[in-house]
Amino acid sequence: MNSAIYKTLNYIKKNGVKPTAETIYERLTQAYDKNYSYEFPSAVEVSAQRETSCVWEKPCFSILVPCYETDNGFLVKLLDALAKQTYGGWEVILADASKTSKVESTVKAYLKANPGMAGHSWQQGEDRGEDAFQKGKVHYLKLTSNEGISENTNAALPYAKGDWIGLLDHDDFLTEDAVFEMADAIRIYQEETGTDPAFCYSDEDKYDPDSDTYFEPNHKPDFNRDFLLSNNYICHFLVMQRDLFAKLLLRREYDGAQDFDLVLRASDHGKVLHISKVLYHWTCHKSSTAANPASKLYAYEAGKRAVVDYLRTHDIQAEVEHTRHLGFYEVVYQGDLFLQRKDIAAYGGSLLKRGKIISGFLTAEGICPYAGLRSFFSGPGNKASVMQNAQVLDARVIVLREEDIHLYEEMIGLDYIPDVQTRLRTYGKTLSEEEWILRSRRLSAELTKEGKLLLWIPSIQNSL
Repeated sequence: MNSAIYKTLNYIKKNGVKPTAETIYERLTQAYDKNYSYEFPSAVEVSAQRETSCVWEKPCFSILVPCYETDNGFLVKLLDALAKQTYGGWEVILADASKTSKVESTVKAYLKANPGMAGHSWQQGEDRGEDAFQKGKVHYLKLTSNEGISENTNAALPYAKGDWIGLLDHDDFLTEDAVFEMADAIRIYQEETGTDPAFCYSDEDKYDPDSDTYFEPNHKPDFNRDFLLSNNYICHFLVMQRDLFAKLLLRREYDGAQDFDLVLRASDHGKVLHISKVLYHWTCHKSSTAANPASKLYAYEAGKRAVVDYLRTHDIQAEVEHTRHLGFYEVVYQGDLFLQRKDIAAYGGSLLKRGKIISGFLTAEGICPYAGLRSFFSGPGNKASVMQNAQVLDARVIVLREEDIHLYEEMIGLDYIPDVQTRLRTYGKTLSEEEWILRSRRLSAELTKEGKLLLWIPSIQNSL
């Protein structure tokens, strides 16, 4: 059976005919990021980065790569990409749990051809030694058994000497400037605050080895608590304080979504930095989740459990449900949302006109990134389909805590009507579109000035 037909039938079985038809319609009529092409760093940028980084002593990065019967071509591409890094303060630990000597043979051959990168080779349990960080870049660790991705990765930690831990899948690869950009962001943050961020993450895209092309860029928002509860948007490239990683570690019961579980827990331990640049290429092949999300359904169940656990540890009463999109979740709060989420100042949904989004979720500048999407569209990367924190909520559809109603009346200049649809009928044409947005920005700034969040819930839709 044709794979596209097979996927469609599975989608219908999981979601029903109507949602399937809506998804197909969106994919046929929308071509998000169709003109994307990864832009490699220029020769001038590469030269400047190398010149700048050669005087830096820190930060130092240990990149952990759990390997299992890794394809030779993927592993060589991973190592080649590391060899080209414009920042020198890194090492990689290849933790090999393979039954065969496939990975070991590939590594030996590579290091024979590139002797300057050769580091150490250990058996698990052997002491690393006290050699300097810069002595060798590529280290090989033979694990005694395959304990799964979490435990295999954790096993590499004692052999890492960097003060930052990077995570890299064995079939993916970094951009040439990936480690430099992480180092630069960390150094700037340290200089400005005198402290370290908890972890840093970058944007990413996908890579097709057959056509040697890059596609589907994932341009991520800055740290967004509720978007993270809906989907592991952080993903790759991720670097974390070594001490924090050592404290939390990956948990084997979440294998398949171990990094999701890690960042959920780590997000409570300090500042999260977003480097808004593609630094990671996610290779698509027949067994990867990048190419076929259904290839690892267990991973999405593990992701759901990770969200459930996070909510439980924060005493939040809620159910977590799968959405029509694999890897995306809906948190269903029990009872009054404001009682469950003390950190939420207000929530709201989308404002529609003739079946299309015109407002609701807004940027700090008052722009709706989902404007023009049909009410049932999921948007680029499915971002428009799940709850997330907004910088601004449109005052026409906002729902407030009782104690903040006076702010609405002071800053919007109208009485607060709790029922949104009644509010729209009453006030919909009272102010111009521009004035509604201006006053919404002011209200939202006031609501969030003490650090509280605004929650956008796309399933709540009201028509103008």
